[in-house]
Amino acid sequence: MSAAATSSSKRVAVVGSGLAGLTTAHLLQKNGCEVELFEKASAVGMDAGSLDVDGVRVDVPFRVITPDYYPYLFSLYNYLDIKFAAADYSMGFTDEHAKSIWSYTNIALGNFQMSIPDSIRRGARLAVTRDWVRLVFACLWIMRNPSLLRPGGRLAGLTIGQYLEKERYGREFTTRVFIPFIASLLTCSLSAAESYPATVILHFISKVVCGTRIRKAKNGVQEVCELLTCNLNKVHLNSSIDRVVLHDKGRSEKRQVLLVTADGKEHWFDEIVLATPADTAAQLLRSIETEKGLDEFPPRALLRALESVIYEDTQVFTHRDESVMPARRAEWRGVNIRTAAKRDHAMASHWINYVERTTSGFTLDTEVFQTVDPLVPLDKAKIISTTAFHRSLVTIESQAQINTIHRHQGQCGIWLVGTYTSPGVPLLEGCVRTAVDVVRAISGNVPFAAPHMMRTGPSGVAYEVGLGPDMVRGEIVEAYFECDAAGTFAFPCPLLASQAIKCGAAAHKSGLAARLRAWTAWLGFMVVLPLLSVLFSAAGAATRGLLGTDLGSRVQLAALDILVYLACMGQLTYKWATTSILIE
Repeated sequence: MSAAATSSSKRVAVVGSGLAGLTTAHLLQKNGCEVELFEKASAVGMDAGSLDVDGVRVDVPFRVITPDYYPYLFSLYNYLDIKFAAADYSMGFTDEHAKSIWSYTNIALGNFQMSIPDSIRRGARLAVTRDWVRLVFACLWIMRNPSLLRPGGRLAGLTIGQYLEKERYGREFTTRVFIPFIASLLTCSLSAAESYPATVILHFISKVVCGTRIRKAKNGVQEVCELLTCNLNKVHLNSSIDRVVLHDKGRSEKRQVLLVTADGKEHWFDEIVLATPADTAAQLLRSIETEKGLDEFPPRALLRALESVIYEDTQVFTHRDESVMPARRAEWRGVNIRTAAKRDHAMASHWINYVERTTSGFTLDTEVFQTVDPLVPLDKAKIISTTAFHRSLVTIESQAQINTIHRHQGQCGIWLVGTYTSPGVPLLEGCVRTAVDVVRAISGNVPFAAPHMMRTGPSGVAYEVGLGPDMVRGEIVEAYFECDAAGTFAFPCPLLASQAIKCGAAAHKSGLAARLRAWTAWLGFMVVLPLLSVLFSAAGAATRGLLGTDLGSRVQLAALDILVYLACMGQLTYKWATTSILIE
């Protein structure tokens, strides 16, 4: 019997309407299942916090993606025909007095972008730039030596805080720039960011530090939600789950999962997909009732895995209060991160006008900001909305437990989707990745070209890791890093892309070209870039002194544009020379 024929008779409940739940429900319905979506809130979860400001739809929280780290999400968006707009995520870091510590500007050439440090006027800033360059080089080295990321590799067992200390990164860079940067991206406390596995963070940074431009859904996630729910016939809003009862499908005339909502209504299903936070899923699983004669469910190992996932609560304010921004307007960036002594969280403020000024075509009439966990009191009259979020964190323990969750997927018709069930940082990509895995297991393939998790055994035979038939379970963490290292899930870094391997003299020349490119990248990031940063700092200070702050800053950025364009033209010329002369 075909997968389509088998799935056409299945009734599936999806509990939760974040991106993981919406993707799962949409794809299962597309494959012929009869799907019902349950959401305890009054609106679909992924877009519940978003709002219209000055006629422009503003996502809450603001979401950006890059195809280098989001291949599953990018495939889904292309399948839905979502239009993209470039988003400028340049960043500035300030102290508790709103004075600038360090900042960088993104310079773009077509689809490629590079982060260029801004002016350096103090020794501390020079030290921060030096450490930033060191980290960039470390990420490039990791891309060339991906075995460092694998379980058992040199980075295994280290938190990112331990890694930075071990490699002797400066305190100013660690505590005032990099850890706040990670905390702002993952909307968590500074201590939680410091406890993330080094493999997860360095893998993420290696994809976004030098690669394709950052994008956003042009019309916001509202359009994504509309497209994912358009084929769903039964969406239950304001509908929380009271209890779940498991039955023996072989002996029951009805289906194996009985779901009872808070209003007392009974719903029978073949499968139930929990697209809820891990703590909510654990609470629901602990309360499951099983029919007499069935094995006890859930197993203790699965509950321990769910309980290993830690959560933090954050608040996101959309507002018009400029007090969250740097003291000098010339130092405002797309994302502005402020830290304060003896505070365990950084305040990240998105300047919505700035990040929306690129190719989205939308213009806000007045200044609008989106701030996570403000360190300063906001003017209540200027607050547009306040939204609370429950964010999962990744620790070394919870990452190890992902394999346990993977092994127990589908037992008694219970499936789990969400960022906590997937390796990597807990962002939108993990939602789609786990949804695709579960959909493949329940109803067959997905209607777009999603990657496959592949590993190679000791005998050299390749096999697929996943939840579908004939796939291997419980190795999802290993497969994630190994597949990504093989280039399955991301575009290769343009600075380090190797030539195709050929035989004889051609292979020797190809190896020389690859090594020459690696050394060129090393010299560029370790020597040329720091030197240029110092030179541009001095030239920028002189230019602003002669022309004024605003005009001088624009002239400095124009000069940086010209420099990067010349560098890119030089890179293209060099690539042509190495391929045409060295290889041919």
